[in-house]
Amino acid sequence: MEGNTFLFTVVSGLCFLPGGFPHHYILVEKEKTWTEAQSYCREKYTDLASLHNDQDLAQLIELTSSYHQVWIGLSLHNGNSWRWSLKMEGYYGEGEAEFRNWKSGEPNNIGGYENCVAMDNGGTWADDICNQTKPFVCYRGKKKNVVEM
Repeated sequence: MEGNTFLFTVVSGLCFLPGGFPHHYILVEKEKTWTEAQSYCREKYTDLASLHNDQDLAQLIELTSSYHQVWIGLSLHNGNSWRWSLKMEGYYGEGEAEFRNWKSGEPNNIGGYENCVAMDNGGTWADDICNQTKPFVCYRGKKKNVVEM
């Protein structure tokens, strides 16, 4: 069923960006490395998912609850700074780019190779090896949340 898109309605409530625009996510069930997922999201949508607050987190938990882990758009830059893939001027409100929901003991960068972030089905985050393949979540402006198979 590759290429089919299914509408997924999130019932956890309304979520708004600083400008009052809803945040919409696309769950892609195809497994890709973090870099492949980033390229896919940038080509077809806007970018890998960025989460700004607890409302965004609740929306992604609802969308991804049947998956053990999914890639999100956070990665390690220059070995010391976690940053979101989406770097759009004026996109983040005050403090939104710093939102984190690390699992206890994370990030731990085991072996110095865990430079990308995966979210588990409970909504907590862990750093992981970027070359592993996982389903992933993309972000797109004002469209409805969808699941791609």
